[in-house]
Amino acid sequence: MVPGPRLLRAGAAASRRVTGVLTALPEELGPLLAGASSPIRTARRTYRARLAGTEVLVAATGEGPDRAGRRAADLLGRYRLDALIGTGLAGALSPALREGEVIAAREVRGADGAVWRADAGLFARASPSADRVGVVFSMDRLSGTAAEKAALGAAHPGVENAVTDLESSGWAAAAARAGVPFLALRAVLDTAAEDLPEAVRRSWKDGRLDRTAVVLRALLRPSVFPELFALRRRTVRAMERIAGLLPALLRAEA
Repeated sequence: MVPGPRLLRAGAAASRRVTGVLTALPEELGPLLAGASSPIRTARRTYRARLAGTEVLVAATGEGPDRAGRRAADLLGRYRLDALIGTGLAGALSPALREGEVIAAREVRGADGAVWRADAGLFARASPSADRVGVVFSMDRLSGTAAEKAALGAAHPGVENAVTDLESSGWAAAAARAGVPFLALRAVLDTAAEDLPEAVRRSWKDGRLDRTAVVLRALLRPSVFPELFALRRRTVRAMERIAGLLPALLRAEA
């Protein structure tokens, strides 16, 4: 769970320089904030805190490139961010990638073919601690089955340590427009050979996860509860892996 924060007006942080740490899902916030000191909620799913001696703004932007991009642009407009780090879960496209491995993305490729290269300084500091360096294919729809991931990987042959997500392109584009350094750090949730649970795949609507629909599907088929609980445990482990890498990256920023 997210630590119980105090409330703070957004404008109170606007006069300070902070490093933005973004994720998509509210479920991903807890592990990121667990090691932070004195989290203060400045807005819905947005927290200011100190991590490794650096002031950070940790926020869940929502799923999908458009929603994530709009929220990132809003945060960039309201706060003086000196860097933007996009974090969260990803599906593996490369068969060699294992669950929980953290990928420092040397570049993000969007569904329209646009490419955003990682900030050189951020990438140089993150890559020694990451499990692998690779490429994020940030799409506008979920690739939730092994077949869908295989098709996406086949469309981009020869890319080593490739993963797919839904938000990094939105964050990267917003950072580029604002002239702010950006890096994506993604942890593998599902390997290339794995399908996400059907209850999750069938509950994506309008580019976002309908959590009520997931629960209803599970209630209609209680046998799916174990795989949903397993997915939740994987989510926490993966985000804890990312959270463990952030202090070294942020200390270098300080």
